[in-house]
Amino acid sequence: MADQFSYNHNFNYTNQQNEYTFRLRKKRRGWWWLLLLLLLPLLLLIRCQHDITVTVIDAKTKKPQPDVSITASYTSHILLQDGKFLNHKEHNYEKETDSEGKAVLKDVECCLFSYIFYGGSDITITADDLETVEESYHFTHDVTIELEVVDCEIDIVMVIDNTGSMDETMDMVKNNALNFCEDLKEECMERHRNIKALHLKVISYGDLKDSKFVISKVFSLPEDEKNYKNFVNNLELTDGDDLPESGLEALATAIQNDWHDSAYRTRHVIVLYTDANTHPLDYDYETMENYPKGMPKNFRELTKLWNNMDKDAKRLLLFAPSDSDCDEDWNRISDEWDNVSHQSLDEIISGGYKKSIEAICKSL
Repeated sequence: MADQFSYNHNFNYTNQQNEYTFRLRKKRRGWWWLLLLLLLPLLLLIRCQHDITVTVIDAKTKKPQPDVSITASYTSHILLQDGKFLNHKEHNYEKETDSEGKAVLKDVECCLFSYIFYGGSDITITADDLETVEESYHFTHDVTIELEVVDCEIDIVMVIDNTGSMDETMDMVKNNALNFCEDLKEECMERHRNIKALHLKVISYGDLKDSKFVISKVFSLPEDEKNYKNFVNNLELTDGDDLPESGLEALATAIQNDWHDSAYRTRHVIVLYTDANTHPLDYDYETMENYPKGMPKNFRELTKLWNNMDKDAKRLLLFAPSDSDCDEDWNRISDEWDNVSHQSLDEIISGGYKKSIEAICKSL
């Protein structure tokens, strides 16, 4: 039979009869699919962009959380881009939530090619390194992240230059050391980090050819807060006739602290305050009766000590000179070591102290 037919079966029922109606009609071929086939290559070249709104709320109170760092990353797959066929491009975003707890990732890019062939493509969105979500990026327009409080344990070693040149700044340094822990707790709570345990040690140093280091016991706060404050308040200045001091040895002593391990998130923080440059580590140490045992013999060995610390937990806050002409070692530390923040003592007053506190909390 030359023509193809389709059959429509209609059934009608009344009280008097059963009526069957059969109709034959000629089936017409459709050409629309041929047109789509011709247009398909053009459709695959069409690119789209849309915004993704990330809202961050507190997991318990459901209140919006402002000033939360948002990072996002994904790979777009474009059929033809920048002269390349089947081009893959990495995208990364960094934003902070506004007063309503929202951050808008603008112009997230994809194309029809991505819809058809890369349905599993994901965008990874992280809020403050605490919560991460993954969504199919070319279907996602809004994401809500609930932040829960993370428990942390922090060890801090305060290393303080106690020589005479610190006379004008020692009161500021002591006040800074006394308030450091409370300021850290408050900042961490604002960022959903709860400090379950906080341990402190103080190392007061000058020049080893004149006197020994003064090293405190480990204070656990808040239980031992009174003794910690008494120790800091009773720190006394030494003579320190010449400017180079034994800062590297004091830093090495701090690095070799008996750091706590914990089931919580941990940070091992050294905060060093000085206005002076340093003696080299091979500085006539054999003639010094006060020279401590187990010291590195050169900068390379000191660097090895630092590298042996837990790379995720360690942090070094240097409030030390940065004049390139006379402070080679402090600058070398900040240039070559990881997880180091280097500022002068003057920058404590101008906001450097608060930035350092924020940096520690953000890293937890």
